[in-house]
Amino acid sequence: MSDKPKILIIVDWFTPAFRAGGPIRSIEHLINHLYKEVDFHVLTSAYDLNTVDAVIGKEHQDRWISFENLCKVYYASSSRHLILNFPKIIDTKQYQSIYINSFFSFGYSIYPLLRLRGRSKLITLAPRGMLGGQALEIKSFKKTLYLKTAKLLGLYNNVQFHAASDKEAQDIQLFFKKNKRYAIQNLSGVKPNFNPRTKQANGLLNILFVARICEIKNIHKTLDYISKLPKSVQELIHFKIVGPIEDQQYYTLCKKLADQCQAKVEFIGECPAKELEKYYRWAHLFVSLSLHENFGHSIVEAFNYGLPCLLGKHTTPWNDLSEKNVGLNIDSFSEFQEGITHFLKMDSQTFNDVSKKCANYYQIDEKVIKAYKKMFLNDS
Repeated sequence: MSDKPKILIIVDWFTPAFRAGGPIRSIEHLINHLYKEVDFHVLTSAYDLNTVDAVIGKEHQDRWISFENLCKVYYASSSRHLILNFPKIIDTKQYQSIYINSFFSFGYSIYPLLRLRGRSKLITLAPRGMLGGQALEIKSFKKTLYLKTAKLLGLYNNVQFHAASDKEAQDIQLFFKKNKRYAIQNLSGVKPNFNPRTKQANGLLNILFVARICEIKNIHKTLDYISKLPKSVQELIHFKIVGPIEDQQYYTLCKKLADQCQAKVEFIGECPAKELEKYYRWAHLFVSLSLHENFGHSIVEAFNYGLPCLLGKHTTPWNDLSEKNVGLNIDSFSEFQEGITHFLKMDSQTFNDVSKKCANYYQIDEKVIKAYKKMFLNDS
């Protein structure tokens, strides 16, 4: 019998699911860093985002199973099963705290909160960016109505919040001024080995973007900017977009813009996290003009692989790229063009000098690990 404190994590999707991206990686990395000190149990769905095929066999569904000797996982076969069997699935008495990873998910956030009302349990909720201004604009009427109703019911009165950035903490404060908030950065995975790349001055520039294809990722802006570059520059660009199509209509728009580019643009489609390495190793530059990122796992992974990044200004936590010589923060076409030209002109020696700085840009601080333990366990 383990004497480690037990924490229940409730999340819509978990490994081997991968299509939801960041939230899955956040939980996976958290467990990898803390499993020696904490006994994690994960309650999740047996399916991936927007799929009908289960990510795990029926024999492993609707029961607690061991996951890679890191934690125990309950893959629920359906929302109906989860709702009907919720009290049986979890015995709240055994958990020191409960960590919910969504705000608007009914099965894996709202319903559990309803069932846990009145329990003297430490409940932490990570909205995962869902209370950000840009995110709330999507299906805004339903979300606003729910927020007002939930506040009237006092559904979040005894909930503390986890924000992945100071900006997200401010977003949360707008709606829940009296609730305790922790602003703790997400954790990344193990850093890969650094390998130098070949980069010819004024030669081909391989650009990468890894994300779900949906409006908030702002992929169309990057494509629009590329299409406005001089033809001679576009012909040197090979742009790969890796990620599942979440919004078919938005994908159609992006595909139309891509067809107007003189640059070579490829939509690779969905890719499991363990297979992304070849794309990071292929690229010279990572570009993300996403409207809002609390952390940006793919951005941090790009840095860890030694990729300089071209990011939006004040839309991610990474706003000192120029100062650190690991990329540029931009908010206009002229700055985008300047950035592309800058990296196009780099030769292998200069590029690999920058690349080494990128690989060392993100470091996991032991203070972050301690902050998580304090949040979950009131451990000072």
